Amino acid sequence: MNDLIAGIVTVERVGQKLTSDEAAALELKFNQLLVDICGSPNIEAASSHLDLLGQLQHELARAWFKWNVELPLRLRRLVREFDRSDDPDLRLAVYKQIKGGAFLM
Repeated sequence: MNDLIAGIVTVERVGQKLTSDEAAALELKFNQLLVDICGSPNIEAASSHLDLLGQLQHELARAWFKWNVELPLRLRRLVREFDRSDDPDLRLAVYKQIKGGAFLM
């Protein structure tokens, strides 16, 4: 299988559980993206970070739904709530939530 989740986890079998180190590394990557987006002066400046957040969401969704990899709650919520990262209205809403400190809190 060998899917990579954000370059951190190699999926080796269906139903695989993340180690605590893998879960922590994914949470750290997610949190860093939120900090980067929050520090952007406007949505245009945050666009590349929102793209990376969308890529992370896509990889996590594939691992969760295709390989049944168990994800921490916040990452499962990211999978569900940012599934249309290409939608400009959703991107703007997510950007505003992140800037306001309310995204997935």
